[in-house]
Amino acid sequence: MALNFPVLLPQTGEALANYNYTDVSNGSGIEVYYLATTTSGGLLVGNTIYNHHVMSSGALVASDALNLVLTKDFDVLFNVPKNIKGTAFLSIPWVTQSKTTPATIYTQLEVKLKKWNGTTETVISQSSGAGQTTTVNVYNTMRMDTFEFPISLTHFKKGETLRLNVTGWGRIVSTGAGKIYIGHDPMNRASGAYDPDFSFGTETTKAQLNIPFKIDIGG
Repeated sequence: MALNFPVLLPQTGEALANYNYTDVSNGSGIEVYYLATTTSGGLLVGNTIYNHHVMSSGALVASDALNLVLTKDFDVLFNVPKNIKGTAFLSIPWVTQSKTTPATIYTQLEVKLKKWNGTTETVISQSSGAGQTTTVNVYNTMRMDTFEFPISLTHFKKGETLRLNVTGWGRIVSTGAGKIYIGHDPMNRASGAYDPDFSFGTETTKAQLNIPFKIDIGG
């Protein structure tokens, strides 16, 4: 005789979500995204795909003040409503390159998390890293920075986009030439066919963003 058992289904769509890990004490489900690029632009992806560009770069110029030399957006479109609350973290590798003699270079990264509804961008959190000073001639200064983003409860409707904006700022004192690079390859390659002028060598090019989604634990 067949036995009939009740089928228990989650009561909310949120319970169906798959997170990389959970922080029960904060009621957060943490989702990990990797910064990536395709032929169409920058993306936030949940798996390690091969990248179109391993890195992005901007040329530095002589100036008395920091100038915006690099800006890059990385997007993920939500197909279901989402609530973000907690502290997000971005780990990103970047390089300041001195290309000529002499060159004293100052550089800095700034990052913003935004909500994009197709018409309007709203900044939900932002962070700035410590700057780099490069005084060694014809030299690459590499580092990995981790940015922290406190985020108050922010609701995303179906069809809205979470956008990470990364900007590079810099200046060259007096004369010289240089560039700033950010790595964003989920497969962690040192360089690629579309990046012929530079290699990260043995350093990582994988950039990772951890986003806390609000979950209802009950109790």
